[in-house]
Amino acid sequence: MLIVACVATLGLASCTGVSYLNNTVQTDVVLSQNNYRILDKVEGTSESTYVLGFGGCSEKSLKDNAVNDMFQKANLKDGQAIANITYTTSVKTILGIYTEMTVTAHGNIIEFTR
Repeated sequence: MLIVACVATLGLASCTGVSYLNNTVQTDVVLSQNNYRILDKVEGTSESTYVLGFGGCSEKSLKDNAVNDMFQKANLKDGQAIANITYTTSVKTILGIYTEMTVTAHGNIIEFTR
């Protein structure tokens, strides 16, 4: 009976979902002069699934894939770039067995005016 109570308590205690956000700012375009205008916002997403901690991609690979998705969606033209890139990471887990990690890259499409 004690074993059943311990297993039930452990099972109920691990039924919660966990989610957190992690933002990092990174940019390769220096915007120190008033020679650009912001055209639009763009984002790209990448996700991975883990079972018992195995499978899926590393967080760095997820970020790289999210940025690649963002650049594909941006469809940049000459004189345009993406600036102010940030990342949002969401982790959801069920019973500590199944985990889903989603990384979304956000950025601003800018166009240089001179």
